[in-house]
Formats: sequence, C-alpha cells, structure tokens
Amino acid sequence: MNRGALGVGALGTEECVDEVSCTRKPLPILAPTEAQEISATDEPVEGTCLRMDIGTVECDFDAGRFEPVTSNAVQIDSGGADSCAVLSTGNIECWGRDESGQRGNGVIEPPGSPCPVQSCMQKATRVSGITNATQVAVGDDMACAILSTGHIDCWGNGLALGDGDTEPSATPVEVQGITEAAQVATNGTDTCAVLSSGKVMCWGDAEWGTLGDGADTGSDLCHGVACSTTPVLVHGIDDARQVTVGGFTVCAVRHAGDVNCWGANNNGMLASGSNEGPELCAVKPAHISCAQTPVSVSALGDVSDIDSSGSTTCVTLISSGAECWGWANFYGELGDGTDEPSSLPREVIGL
Repeated sequence: MNRGALGVGALGTEECVDEVSCTRKPLPILAPTEAQEISATDEPVEGTCLRMDIGTVECDFDAGRFEPVTSNAVQIDSGGADSCAVLSTGNIECWGRDESGQRGNGVIEPPGSPCPVQSCMQKATRVSGITNATQVAVGDDMACAILSTGHIDCWGNGLALGDGDTEPSATPVEVQGITEAAQVATNGTDTCAVLSSGKVMCWGDAEWGTLGDGADTGSDLCHGVACSTTPVLVHGIDDARQVTVGGFTVCAVRHAGDVNCWGANNNGMLASGSNEGPELCAVKPAHISCAQTPVSVSALGDVSDIDSSGSTTCVTLISSGAECWGWANFYGELGDGTDEPSSLPREVIGL
C-alpha cells in the first residue's frame, strides 16, 4: 500500500484492493546511499527511518523527505506508530505516540490526546534508567531492550512486558527469569527472546499458540485473554540464532539456516505447505488452525535473516535473494508480482 509509504517519491506503479496505489514487486527507495539500517512503522504517517553510517537517524515523515531525529545510533527498530534507537552510550531514545508509555520516559499521554508532529512523532526522548542497552525491539505500543547483563527490560502496554503484571508501565520493568538474552522481538502482544544457549522463551498472548509451549491457554489472564505474564520455554528449539514475532505467528531461524514457525496458520502463515492445523486454537469466537509448537517451514535451508509484520514473513537467503509467505498479499506484500496469498515461501522479484 502506498500513501507515500514506499519512499519512492511517487505513488505505486499498480492498483490493488479498493483502488489503492501499490507495487507488487520491489522498487528502490529514494534514500541516502550511506544508509546502514532501515526500519518502518506500521502506519505510513509515522515514517520509515534510516540509520546512517555516521550514526545519524533520519525518518521519512513527509512522503520521501528524510529528516534527522537523533544521532550516535548503533541500532534502530520500529513497530506500531513508534521507533527507538540504541545509542553508542548504551542509552535508548524513542519517538512516536505515547498512549501506553511506549516512549519509556515516565509519561503516558491521555487516550485521544493530540500528538503534534514536532512534540512527539519527530522528537526523540530518552528512555528512563537504561544506560547499557545492546538491542531494542519495538512493537505496537511497547518496546523491549536487551541489556549488557543479558537481562531484558520492557515498557509500554501491559500485555507482553514479562514482569508478571498486566498493567502498562511508562518506565522500563525487568522481564522475569531471563539472564542470558541474545536477541528479542515483539509485536506488542507477544514477545520472544533467543537465549545464549539457543533456546527461545516467549510471553504474552497465548490464544494463537504463539507461546510455542504446546498450549493455547496460558497460565494467566490478560484483560480477558489467555496469556502468560512471564516467559515460558518454546518446545523443541535449542539452536536458534534469531526470532521474529508477527501479528499471529512466531518464527525462529535455527543454526543450520532452516526456519521453524508456530502460531496461527490462517491461509498458510506457517509456510508448512498446508492451511490446516496441526492443531486448533480456541480464538474467540471460533477455532482456527494453528501450531502450538514449532513446525518446519518448507523448502528453506540457507536463511540469513528473518522479519515478520502482520501476517507476512520474509527471509533473506545466504545464497542471495529473498522469499516471503503469508495470507496478506492484498497490496503486494509478498513482492512476487501477484496479490495471491501463499502457504509456501515465494521468491521476491528482482532481489
């Protein structure tokens, strides 16, 4: 979908669902050549952000015009309507909306309060109390950071903070039971971490089987939804090197480059080649196909990197190129030149 969100300096080259301008295959964005990292929010008006080779972060808040937001960044991430950066000092700065305290500065904006562009969306503020961050992950209305000690701190909405509570926090709180985190990912309702041992732990919403612990019930209740407020161990994985959390599924890259996924399997989101099961999860008001423990993604074996958003997952391959799968291809999200969903990885055209 393109309301200037493609960063190509113009509307899309095709027309997708509801006469929306889009492109079904990759286009080069109009970005500075010295960009080292890219991160995009889920809402185009909040922008795509780039980390430059000198550490400056620039974001596209105005359809192709990148503006500086912060400096000395070593890593960035975005999710929902927010973005954060880890600085070379170990501090974290965030910008975007703040209805749940997701900027981590001790402030929660009242629901429905105005958010002038210069006061929040484009102004980075320092996250309270963190001076030794090594990675930040941003989801919908929340964020988490790995510290140099191997612990994880999270802030924002109370669905996936991992501190044993369900209340939001405008300052970082420590995730219980994790002391050797190597990587963390969140979508705002589920959060997962790869440990230095290669094991994976998840917490948050359990309805879709996204905890990966063999159940869809969870040990707690989060605002009427089955959940776990503290981390649980994902079954059957002890050699993960990366995890990604989409809207309804979680996927992990294993040491050999193969991928396992768990969670919802609507229209093949697990990329197992089937739209069925292997289990049924009790997502109100009905049951949906899901996997409550990891299943193998078909025909993938040399994955270097993975990322998910909504119901789409994409990987880059060691051998070159990229592949994507999922059911949300209405606006060409799979990059394969079609608008058809896929329960198997499809090659992205032109990469």
